[in-house]
Amino acid sequence: MRLPPVHRLWVTSQLRRVRPHALVVVLGCFALIGGGEAGASANAAEDSVAASVSVGGQHACAIRTNGTVSCWGYDGHGPTSAPRGTFTQVSAGDLHACGIRPNHTVDCWGRGPVGEVQAPGGTYIEVSAGELFTCGLRATHNVVCWGNNMFHQLNAPAGTFTQISSGDSHACGIRTTGLVSCWGDNRFGQSNPPQGTFVQVSAGGPRTCGVRTNGNVICWGGGDPQQLRAPAGEFIEVSAGGFHTCGIRTDGTIGCWGRPPVTRPQAIPPNGKFIQISAGDGERACGIRADHTIACWGPGKPAPPPGAFAT
Repeated sequence: MRLPPVHRLWVTSQLRRVRPHALVVVLGCFALIGGGEAGASANAAEDSVAASVSVGGQHACAIRTNGTVSCWGYDGHGPTSAPRGTFTQVSAGDLHACGIRPNHTVDCWGRGPVGEVQAPGGTYIEVSAGELFTCGLRATHNVVCWGNNMFHQLNAPAGTFTQISSGDSHACGIRTTGLVSCWGDNRFGQSNPPQGTFVQVSAGGPRTCGVRTNGNVICWGGGDPQQLRAPAGEFIEVSAGGFHTCGIRTDGTIGCWGRPPVTRPQAIPPNGKFIQISAGDGERACGIRADHTIACWGPGKPAPPPGAFAT
């Protein structure tokens, strides 16, 4: 998950008590699964530093400081074959990805059997790729979604929003009032948000989690009780994955919770301070450290793309 500009500014202000760094990272590791593997080729040192990263189902994508996108991981359907040119934001879904160009149009690539890579025309300020669908926040702050509509996840409500997040088969967004609205699959209650105001929301598998204005995290929907039981304390960001959730506390440390037992790999994040977190499908997660390197944990051995650690 990558926060939209307004929420990244809020997170950055909160992180000043952790370490005063800009949100610029070095491409790091991603737990590769599946049959194929496509890595970014080695680049000059100045091109190996990324401006943002997004973890999807079996791949990850990042924007380098020169604005180009590099993706790596499973490429059975082309999700790592990012188009040429520059982008300002990227979001990795299950087997596809989408990004926003400097002119605020959206390009998508990868698997698209139900139209999840066919973005409507117009200008956008945020895009969020889910499992078989994608949602975008237009420049007017209205939401539009495209792709699979089996659970009515394309039926975004009217009104204006400041942030959106697409999950497996539902999506949620924060309205300009701070209230959360969700749409799509609601078989487990994942689209029934609690009352109150939020600063960030993340739609995962059968559940959703959000950070309240007081910094507390609350989760709703289905899954094991451990998946909904967020730890106490104040957080600045939360990311809901397939079977687990991770968040960054105000002191920069990471807390993760999810399917038992608690000793499973995804529940044991590395030590240290982080400035961004992304929980992927399955039981993997990656985080950006305060020194701008990426640490990944969960089942499988992390495998960075060639040239990712050059500075």
